[in-house]
Amino acid sequence: MRTHPEKQFPSNGYLIVLALTLLAGCAQPLLEFSTDTPATVLAIHSSTNVRDERASFRKCFCNALKRDGAYTDKECVGLLHRLPDEPPQATAASPIPLEGKLELLIVPGIFGECIQDHVTVFGDAIPHMARFGYHSSTVNVRGRASSEHNAKIIRDHIIDEIRVTPKKRFLLLAYSKGTPDALVALGKYPELHKHVAALISFAGVVNGTPLADSLEDWYEHTVGKLPYAKCPKIDQDEVRSLTRAERMNWLSTHTLPKTVAYFSVVALPSPDRVSEILRPMHGRLSSVDPRNDSQVIYYDAVIPGSTLLGYANADHWAIALPFESQAPALAATFVNRNHFPRAQLVEAAVSVAEEQLRKRDIELRSRD
Repeated sequence: MRTHPEKQFPSNGYLIVLALTLLAGCAQPLLEFSTDTPATVLAIHSSTNVRDERASFRKCFCNALKRDGAYTDKECVGLLHRLPDEPPQATAASPIPLEGKLELLIVPGIFGECIQDHVTVFGDAIPHMARFGYHSSTVNVRGRASSEHNAKIIRDHIIDEIRVTPKKRFLLLAYSKGTPDALVALGKYPELHKHVAALISFAGVVNGTPLADSLEDWYEHTVGKLPYAKCPKIDQDEVRSLTRAERMNWLSTHTLPKTVAYFSVVALPSPDRVSEILRPMHGRLSSVDPRNDSQVIYYDAVIPGSTLLGYANADHWAIALPFESQAPALAATFVNRNHFPRAQLVEAAVSVAEEQLRKRDIELRSRD
């Protein structure tokens, strides 16, 4: 795994993130009265088309941790929130043996390009998954670009890969804004459907976030204009892509391909599990709902029609960004709640996804 040199002072990439963090603490309302989103309801998952595999995911996750000597069964309990409607503990043996046939394709979130010299998405999970034969690659989406722009980059990356290996199939691991970027790619480019087996969303900004609505105008006229050679501005629609209006209107007008399986892992930290640097945003978003990861409210992170895997007791950065190993100075100060077993979290998610894909393939063959 590539190492990342520590720096005493933040780069422009960190300045962009820090500015947004500070502005999130402003007292203006997060949402204003508007009729620019489609009709919506807040419903319990059992009344929707979301499948529940929390019990299986929990068992896979805890067994992987126990196998690696990372946590005991008792300690694992606090890593995934058990909400009142979670099914009883799964009894099947786990973790399910992984096969390593699908290629893992990581889709980073907003500003990921800006700080990739310091910390990379699932930088600790990639070598862990290599133990099981999984090859991983990361799509070089732009950190300061719209979901539409990045969807084309995802499309081109996959097409370039299959030109070399026509039978290659991908399992997308999308983080934060990477989730809508990937969903737009799947919705817009049908040529991808037979090459993408599944999409697993981690803390995905599925329905948008009120923070984006609050910061959009300010961002476009200030931080969005900052020059940064390593993370250039593209179309200045990166924050707009995360607004409720943008995301929910997109979901209401697009149908996701049914040939792709979808899975959702939600970040839902207890208040004491939110890093210092993210507390202002967590506090602001708590004015709408305290059950948020500092960026996304927990019910806004579930893909419609997906399989719900679990609620990780981790904030928006801890679920995917290994500051503790790649930027320890920051982890010791501002990003001080970063410790989380991301490697086993990814393993469990891929394990359950693989099992669901196997079951689906068996069902399809039985119909033929």
